[in-house]
Order: sequence, then structure tokens, then C-alpha cells
Amino acid sequence: MTLDTTNADTATPGLHAAVSVMPPPTGLSDTEAASRHARGEGNDVSLATSRSYWQILHANLFTVMNGILVTLGITLVSFHRVSDAVLTAGIVIINAIVNVVQEVRAKHLLDHIALRIQPRATAVRMGQERDIDPQAIVRGDLLVVHAGDVIAVDGHMVSGGQIEVDESLLTGEADPVLKHVSDMLYSGSFCVSGSARYIAERVGMASTATTLAQHARTFRQTRTPLQREIDLLMRALVVVVAFLGLLFALVATFTALPTVQSVQRASVIVGLVPNGLVFIVTIAYTIGALRLAGKGVLIQQTNAVESLANVDVLCLDKTGTLTANRLAVHAVEAIGLAEAEFTAALGNYVASATGRNATSDAIAHAYGGQKRPVDAEVPFSSARKWGAVTFTDGTFLLGAPELLPHAALPGDTVQQWTAAGLRVLLFARAPTGFSFAGAAAPLHLPAQVLPLGLIALRDELRPETQATLRGFVDAGVRVKVISGDHPDTVTALARQAGLGGDLHAVSGGELAAMTATAFAQAAEEGTIFARITPPQKAQLIDALRANGHYVAMIGDGVNDVLSLKRAHLGIAMQSGSAATRAVADMVLLEDSFAALPHAVQEGQRILNGMRDCLALYLTRLAYTILVILSVGMVTAVFPFTPTNNALAALFTLGIPTYVLVAWARPGAQSHRGLMRGLIGFIVPGACMMTLLALGIFLVFFARALGGAGRTMVTVGALRAATVTGRSAMTTGIVLGGLVLIAFLPMASRGWTATGTPRDRWRPVGLAFALLALYGGLLLIPRARRFLDLASVRPGEYFAIGAVVIAWAVLLGLVWRFRLFARLVQVE
Repeated sequence: MTLDTTNADTATPGLHAAVSVMPPPTGLSDTEAASRHARGEGNDVSLATSRSYWQILHANLFTVMNGILVTLGITLVSFHRVSDAVLTAGIVIINAIVNVVQEVRAKHLLDHIALRIQPRATAVRMGQERDIDPQAIVRGDLLVVHAGDVIAVDGHMVSGGQIEVDESLLTGEADPVLKHVSDMLYSGSFCVSGSARYIAERVGMASTATTLAQHARTFRQTRTPLQREIDLLMRALVVVVAFLGLLFALVATFTALPTVQSVQRASVIVGLVPNGLVFIVTIAYTIGALRLAGKGVLIQQTNAVESLANVDVLCLDKTGTLTANRLAVHAVEAIGLAEAEFTAALGNYVASATGRNATSDAIAHAYGGQKRPVDAEVPFSSARKWGAVTFTDGTFLLGAPELLPHAALPGDTVQQWTAAGLRVLLFARAPTGFSFAGAAAPLHLPAQVLPLGLIALRDELRPETQATLRGFVDAGVRVKVISGDHPDTVTALARQAGLGGDLHAVSGGELAAMTATAFAQAAEEGTIFARITPPQKAQLIDALRANGHYVAMIGDGVNDVLSLKRAHLGIAMQSGSAATRAVADMVLLEDSFAALPHAVQEGQRILNGMRDCLALYLTRLAYTILVILSVGMVTAVFPFTPTNNALAALFTLGIPTYVLVAWARPGAQSHRGLMRGLIGFIVPGACMMTLLALGIFLVFFARALGGAGRTMVTVGALRAATVTGRSAMTTGIVLGGLVLIAFLPMASRGWTATGTPRDRWRPVGLAFALLALYGGLLLIPRARRFLDLASVRPGEYFAIGAVVIAWAVLLGLVWRFRLFARLVQVE
């Protein structure tokens, strides 16, 4: 078989090119497909299920701050300051390597899980339809696409009558595009309704888009509140540190400071930028994704775990989400003809229609039917709420009963069925001689139809639905059900699912007649939204976001794709359409609705862990800057060497933050923001720590100088006093930092709301473990020399410890009685 691809290679969205040779209905043979793949005509594009190895290395190792610190470390080595160099650059490298190893391990697991839900393609090979990997497609393959399927490569439609395609990721237009035979189909789009066959013409890198997933995820980049706060914080701190660096550069210039001391001070100042904070966020997301993978949730956007913890409005589709989407015919009622004649006509309709869904499958299972030649077809669409098939003896329609308000329907039957939570459909016949053949979009129902009967279908709730929704409601999350079904049907199912109280229902028709203000109010007050079209779903999400809510959307069908992209967080079912899974931030594997509470708890765990990390990072940053300025003003001495600073950071930040992130417990966060909630911890802690460090430094500095006399202070004596003061102050800062870790659960969350005993005592145990490790280092002379710590007598260590204990009691009283808040008169 030969295929002319000249026009196809130059076609662009919106233009059509003719297929010169119609492919055989049997498609390619396995031998021919393998030959074309060997010639380089395969769709060899890998799915980016996670960050590549190079991206992981680049993000963790090759950063500006790492480059600066490593350069300073190399410079310090040239001045024979090996300990300073190791603790300046070595810890940065070790930290980055640990992050890389953890993220690579997570990548292996998550990539393996992602392959299970990778979009598939259907190709006709040797006369049979086969489910194949998109990478196995070759140029000239005869491909089949059904409603909900991703269009994997570019090609011309060769059979199927007409289908509707969503090209919003390519064109930005949300309205489906009607496609006929010889029209071009583009990768990066997906089939909304109908079924067709098309020829693969542009494959691999030549296609319009390599995969829908890559386009969809590029389109969606929603940053969480935590990410926005940390980004803002990092930018502000870079400015502060840059200003501080400029001041010390001027000091070094005008005082002719030796080069080695200038480099040491630069290392300390650059190290003030909390670069590790970004890595901690990445590690927290990675740990969360790994934990949820074991609970049946695949994270496709790294921040999705934390994002769910911020949700205050949860929107979900009914069919396939609340329910298991396993429909069965409950009852039928024929109108004007025998029931056997009605069910036979209904069975023939679904057997002949090309579009398949759960409704048609349930009817086909109940009544069978014979496939008949079709003259024209309008595939069922959730936007239209109806579908139609034209045979030689007439046109038949299947859809929502209220779309035909003038039809003579048994109203009591419709009302009773919908009140029982059943899905009700009308089967009708168009006037004689009416046909949709050759009709242009938009399609309209005929003026008069003859109702043939009603069908009621039942669906079962997912077994875990009630407990899951109850958990969301108890957590203060407002649940809204958005569906295309009748309001009474949706309301009845919502009550069965456990949503109580006044379930205010709003229909799509009512929303369409509202002003923008009334629409926003209805979105806020409504609980049940029925007979909703896909564009209206997206409008509801937009309205809720505009009202200040953090919105999550759960769906499984192609009609949910637009709303999933508009929500802060999109969640898809594994059994849903490939298009839905492609745009979702997280996928519920095995359709486990019960996995959502675990995801919420994991998000809360991340927020609580990051709250602790932020508290420690910002407190240390604040008191380090204050100590540098205060000691410099009083003694004209720079109080830190890179070694002292890195040692204190290792014991008060480096080790504790990783452990606290892993130990973090779930629990609801205040919506006022992390930073605002931590001010009561950071400001008192930083001020008190500054007083402690300054007092210890001045006492030991003054004692060391006292031996040299007050009038004649040699350079050597000043240097020795500085080393003594720095060493004692470093020990005081480490001990004080461990006190902050022990106080963290009580001081940062409220003294009377501290969680379980294990939550309170774990940080205390961590503080004592680090204290023992630090004490062990002090007992080793070689370790003390490497860490640039002067020898201090045991009695002086005990004195420092006693001062820190007294200081800890005072600090505890400040937090316990909220003295800072009362002083500044701020709650």
C-alpha cells in the first residue's frame, strides 16, 4: 500500500488535505508495520511521565546558589581553610545528592505505575482491531477512535460518518469541531462523540503534538498557596541578603579586609539564602507521592498532594464518580406500541450506532438487537443530551425527556423514576422523511417527534462513597454534585451518598438564563447542578474560583475535561477516558474513591511539615542576621566563620527539617496562610535567640580579652578572643536551636492544641538525640579542631547549658502567655 503524505505534511489546524489512496479495510500486516517501523516511520516519542534524570540532576545540583557556594569553597581550599570549604560546599553537595537519590527512586516507582494508565491506541492490523501502545503506531496505520479516546497522531478521517473532536488544547476554542470523512484529525485533540477510522500520516516528532498528556500538562500549571508563599519569600530574602552582602563588601573595601576573611564572610552571607527550603518542598512532595502510590493514587503534578489539602469546595460528576458507572435497565414503558416492538427497535438502535457508552452497553445487554445499515448518525453528546440514527425506514432519537417538551409523555412515570434516583431516557421517532444526512453544525432536533417509550436505568453507588463524602463534609469541605442528568435523579443519588440538609438544586436551563452576578450566586449557594453542559461545568468552576474558593473537580468522562483543566486540582478515575486521565493532576487507580481521604491527609502532612521547616528556617535566618549586626556594632567583629555557621545550621536545620518532614502528622491548617500563622513563633524566637547568642559571645569575648589587659590589645589577643567567643556562641546557638525544635509543636500551633503525645515528644526526643551527637563531637579533640571550635573547659560548657535552660524557661513563658502578641497588640 502506498500513501501520499505530501499534503498531510504541510497541513495545519483548520486546513484539510486529501488522501490520495484509500487504505484497505484490513489495515497493515504485522510484517509491513515492522518494516515501516524499521525505516524510521514509527511514532517513537516517549511519554514524559515524570522529570527526566537530567532534569532531576539539573534542578538539584546545577543551581545558582550551589554554584556560588562551591566556588567559595574552592577559594577557601586555596587559602588552606579546608574545614570551612567542606562545611560550605560539601554539605550543599551531600544535600543535593540525597535529594537526587530520593527523587530517582520515586521516579522509578511512579513511572512504572504511570505506564498502567498510559493512553492507548486502537489499530486495525490484518483485519482485526488491536489495542496497541501509541509508540507502536507507524505511518499508514489504520486507526480507530471512539468517544473519549485521544487522537494519537495526525491523519485523515476515512470512515465513520461524522464525529465531534475537542481541539481546545491546540486552538484554545472550547466548542467541539464536527469532523467528516476526508477531514484532518490532529494529535493533541480527542474525540468527544462518535466513532471513526483514520490514517496515521504524521507520526513521532512530525505530529502536531507528541501526546495529549504533554500538551494538557503544559497547559495546566497551577501553583499552590505554599509554592506561591515560598516563591515570594525566596525573592524577598534574596533582596535582603544581596543588600547585606553589599554592606559587607563596602566594609571590606574601606577597611582593607584580608581576602581570606572576605571570602569567609561572603560564604556566610550567601549561605543565608534558604536554598534548602526549595529542596525540602520537593522532598515533601516526593514522599507524599510515594505514600499515595501505595494507597492507589497516581500523582501526575508534583504539587497535587499539597493542593488537595487547600481545597474548600469539591465538585464531582455523578456518573462514574459517585456511582460505579455500571448501568442496568431497570424498567421500560412503551408509548403507543407493544413493549416487545419497542425494545426490539431500541435494541436495533444501540446495535447500529457507532458511539458506545455505558448507557448503550446496558441497553444492548438487556435487549440485544441487530445491526442495520445506517444512512446518517448524530453521536450522543453530553452537550446536546441526545443522539440520533437514520435508517432507511426513518430517523430515531435517544435522549433526555425534557428536550422534547411537547411530546406526550406519562409525567407520573418520569417523576417517580427520577425521584428514585434512576436515569430516564426517551426513545422517539422523527417525522417521516426527516434525516440528519448532510446537516451542518450546530444540529437541532426536528420540530415534532413521536415518542415511542421511556427507559429507566439504575446505577450503583460506589461502596466507599458515603464514608468519603462524610469525611470531606466533616473537614469543612463543601461538596457540589454536577451532572447532566435530571435534577431529581441527581438529588436522590446525592442523598443516598450521604449528602444531607437542604440540597439546593439548580438546572442548566436556569443557569443559562441568569446574569453573571446571579450565576456566581447560584454557584455559591447551589449543591446540586443538573442538566449541565460541559461549558457550564467549566463556568461553575470559574465562578467558584472567582469567589475565592480553592476548587477540586473529580470526573471520568470527556465532558469533564474542560472543568478538570479549570479547577485548581483535577482528579480522574482510572477507568475514565484517556483524555480525562491526561489532563488530571492525580488519577485514582482502580477507581478507588476511598483513596481521597488518604490524599487529603497526605496534603495536610506536607503543609504541617513545611510549617515546621519554615518556622525553623525563618527563625534561624532572622537571628543570624541580627547576631551579625549586633555583634558587629558592639565589637566590630564578624561573629561567624563558614564552619561555625554550617555546623549550627546542620544541627538546627539540616538534620531536623528532613526528619520533621518525614514525621509530620496530618491535621487541618488555617486558611490565613503559613507565614502569617508563624509570626508568633519567628519573632519571639529570633529576638530571644539573638539576646542569648550576643550575651554568650560578649561574656566569653570580654573574659578572653581581660587577660590581655584593657589598654593594650594585640592583634593576636583579639583574634584569640574572637575564636573563643565564636566557639562559645556556636555551642549556645546549637543548644538554643535544639530548644526551638523541642518547643516547635507547642509554640507554632498553640500551647493548648498540640496534637497527640507522640507529636509533642518526638521533637523533644530529636532534640536530645542531636544534643548527644553534638556533645560527642565536642569530646573528640580532632573533631573540635576540624570544626574550628576552641577548647572550652567542662565547667564553662555547664555554665552555657545552665544559661540556655534559664533562657528556655523564659522563652517558654513568652510563648505560653503570648507576651509578644500582647506587646504589639496583635492577635
